[in-house]
Amino acid sequence: RRNWAIVSLPAPSEQASPFPSGCISYRMRKTFLENDPLRPIHLFYLPLVLLLAQAPQAQAGLSEAITAYASGDYETAAKEATLAANQGVREANRLLGEMRQTGRGLAQNDALAWVHYNKAAMGGDSESQYRLGQMYEQGLGVPQSFSEAAKWYERASQEGHGGAKARLGKLTLAGKGGKVSFNKGLALIEEAALAGDPEAETMLASLERKGLAGTRKLAEQVPMMPNRRAF
Repeated sequence: RRNWAIVSLPAPSEQASPFPSGCISYRMRKTFLENDPLRPIHLFYLPLVLLLAQAPQAQAGLSEAITAYASGDYETAAKEATLAANQGVREANRLLGEMRQTGRGLAQNDALAWVHYNKAAMGGDSESQYRLGQMYEQGLGVPQSFSEAAKWYERASQEGHGGAKARLGKLTLAGKGGKVSFNKGLALIEEAALAGDPEAETMLASLERKGLAGTRKLAEQVPMMPNRRAF
């Protein structure tokens, strides 16, 4: 005969708990679970349930961090962003990265800024992917690498980030981080400019002044000189 034991774990917050009773109850008899065919499912979903219970609180913390940061209360911003980041909120890691990079609220440290941006970028945050590209392009906190910069710009541009498209286009025009392609580079810049990205608009205007915009087919037939700057 199987015995059942009910173990109640208090939720992080009575108000934030999605459970009516304010606690999470589950059957946790070791001798039973060892022979339970559904044991893998039980063990898999329990952390997920706990995470979902904490998610609203984490998002609320992020909102408080953003509000505090915008008002100049960097101490509160750092505290709330750290709590939210520890619960897996990617935008909180981006904010911490910005605070480390600018020295607002946290000691300026490009290497630690990279750590936070990387966590957010790996979670799919396109703005953090773009900022990683900038750091690699400029050698901030990491060794300069145009190939790594192009990789992160590419990932961000696939998510529709205009600035990333513009920077990737510029690298492509110069042949940094990959093969030179005037057609591809100009297309990326034009696409970003049409989307309203200010940096892309400036790049496109510079190319037009040099008579290069709108001449992609001709430029593809006449390769650029190795040391020639696109703009």
